[in-house]
Amino acid sequence: MSELRGNVIWVAAGGIAVIGVTVALLYSPLVAVAALAALIAVGWAIVKGRSHYRAVALLGGVGLVVLIPALHTPLPGWAGMAAGAAWMLLFGAFLPNRSRPGGWFPVVVFSAVVLLGAISSVAIRPFPFVAIALLYLIPIALLSRGLVPDDARVVRNGVVTLAVIEALLCVAEFAIFRGDPLDPASGYHPVLSSFTRTEGTLGHPIVAGVVMLVGLVLLLAFRVASRWRFIGSVVLLAGIFTTGSSSVYVAALVAVVTPLVFVGRIGSRIVKVGLLAAIVLWLLAHQELFEPVVKDVSGVNSTHRLNSIQAIPSLLTLRPLGDGLFGSGWGSEQANYSLGFLKNDYFYTVDNMFATTMMAAGLLGFVLMIVFIVKVFFDADRAGRIALLPVVVMMFSFDVLQWASAGALFLIIALAFRRGSPAAVVQPRKPVQERATS
Repeated sequence: MSELRGNVIWVAAGGIAVIGVTVALLYSPLVAVAALAALIAVGWAIVKGRSHYRAVALLGGVGLVVLIPALHTPLPGWAGMAAGAAWMLLFGAFLPNRSRPGGWFPVVVFSAVVLLGAISSVAIRPFPFVAIALLYLIPIALLSRGLVPDDARVVRNGVVTLAVIEALLCVAEFAIFRGDPLDPASGYHPVLSSFTRTEGTLGHPIVAGVVMLVGLVLLLAFRVASRWRFIGSVVLLAGIFTTGSSSVYVAALVAVVTPLVFVGRIGSRIVKVGLLAAIVLWLLAHQELFEPVVKDVSGVNSTHRLNSIQAIPSLLTLRPLGDGLFGSGWGSEQANYSLGFLKNDYFYTVDNMFATTMMAAGLLGFVLMIVFIVKVFFDADRAGRIALLPVVVMMFSFDVLQWASAGALFLIIALAFRRGSPAAVVQPRKPVQERATS
């Protein structure tokens, strides 16, 4: 049976790879590079994850919504989710029939938030695309629960690989094309105004930035060889810079600073806090170096995000009782802006996951989302909390869960590495000789 499973995996992966690379070459050399990189990543995952079908199913479900372009191409927006769903069904059929360690409560709570908003979205015509993206996250949550160490290693390394692929594509866009060649209307970079913001295969600078951010937090929070951590971090930070997203810059700063301050003995932590304070004081004395970013953060973007936060009470008190308690559905932004429940500042995206949840799933969904985040933060060990914090920071300035790629990666951080689960700390693989004698 295991041989049959292996043959099915190789045939399916080969067929998907050939079709993907062929289609990509016909459309764009840049997309072809992404497809070829995806082929290498998938092949690597299959070799490393053979007999670890949960990891392969999860990594494919995430990888396909990352690497299949969602915007600015002739592909329909649901192409990545359709391919990812097919992948998860294929490999999910081979999942071993054994119990998984705990962790049902946060999955149930998250699914309830999604379904609350999706039920209200049924009244919206046509059915909103963001609601489909949220529904896609439910099987991702189920697969992320209770990974064993080998599964967790494959998923962690695979996600970092995906993030590095996106970073290299973004750097190529920035240095060669001076922006996304598939989106000539992409905005100007806030620091280097002669360049435009990059988007990788995601079609949106912030979404590309979130993918690279998740790769960065996994590199910094968990046990990875020092040389690979350094090289990978440099590549990912370079990719994040090219997106020109101030929100991701702030979250990446949190990702870099948090492990420096909270890891190590008390003496080393005091020294690191002192050095950090000295750096902050130096930066305050040389603010002109960061004037473009400061202007971007404190300008219209900041005002818009503050308006979204200030709208949370209005979404509860000004709307009809049913909408206030249970929400008006994912994708109901336009209706809430037009009725004055969200402040009209001529930008009709909420850009705050907590305000969006209050809008879509009401007070009940908002409370459940807070319960979910608190629960997964409490269940995580120190490494998991260090990884989770920067992604939660992003939720204050971006609708993370309304993008299938960003939401799927958030769930991996939140659910795959729980305290007390086998994957909480991914131990290095035993040497061959030690495994043979044990």
